[in-house]
Amino acid sequence: MVEKMNKEGGYKEILLLSYPVILSMVSLTLLILIDMAFLGRVNTAAQAAVGYSGVITWTLFSFFNGTLQVISTFVAQFFGAGNNKECAKYAWLGIIFSLLAGVLFYIFGTFFVEELIKLLNPASEIVEDTKLFIGIR
Repeated sequence: MVEKMNKEGGYKEILLLSYPVILSMVSLTLLILIDMAFLGRVNTAAQAAVGYSGVITWTLFSFFNGTLQVISTFVAQFFGAGNNKECAKYAWLGIIFSLLAGVLFYIFGTFFVEELIKLLNPASEIVEDTKLFIGIR
């Protein structure tokens, strides 16, 4: 076990390379959890609304974040190999994809948010609060 931990390409190296991704994924989960803890003190409808908004934003975020993590892997590989042309190509792909993801988030959050919420079939009294929380995120 210790051998696998310390050798090149071992567990330690994987952990050191993956911790930024782990932190980014955990941060949104903690944000949702803390929001639910605070709003649970207000009322259960607000808590339910933040829970629904968390599920919707997490789902959308995960798709785009996962794709960007793959792109960043290619950027890092080409950068490390000294292949600046390919590195730049993938870096620009990541920038363009991020901009498109932002536009799609805006479109979904503005025009299709109610349809996304209704897919989860929440109680009617929390739909407006859920829309509000998605808008804040």
